[in-house]
Amino acid sequence: MLPTEKPWQRDRRRVVRRLIVLGLVLIALLVVWLFVVIDDWGRDFRENEAQTSIAAADVALRPIATTRSLSEVASALRQTLALLPNWSWASDSTAGGVLTVRLVRTTKLLRFKDDVTVRVVDEGSERVIHAVSRSRVGKADLGQNPRNLRELFTRLREALDALEVS
Repeated sequence: MLPTEKPWQRDRRRVVRRLIVLGLVLIALLVVWLFVVIDDWGRDFRENEAQTSIAAADVALRPIATTRSLSEVASALRQTLALLPNWSWASDSTAGGVLTVRLVRTTKLLRFKDDVTVRVVDEGSERVIHAVSRSRVGKADLGQNPRNLRELFTRLREALDALEVS
């Protein structure tokens, strides 16, 4: 303590130092979180939509082809949703051999809602399952929409494989 310094001034400096350290720790945690969450730095800051694609590098983001009927696929999809927290079934419709199911995925932390549309197309001997995930707000999703599709399709593949075995 300086000779002219009062005790409250010393306490104030200590509080300011602690706030600065706390701020730096929070910034470091945010940077670490971004490195963990962001998969594709070229995409995740520009896009707020993801869809399955035959050419997807990630196998989990490719459409699913199955020999199961539309009703069996719908049943597997319902079973899958029952296992996924923060997912809900919004609506479904069937027209011209295409089953369209609208789902809503709510993020855990900030409760953002993403719309996921699953289309099951009847292509003769097999059904092909495609999906699109879109954020309702914002211009970028920080990779949440691909994670939505990855989570849904991974579980759906497991449910369909269980149907194949039985």
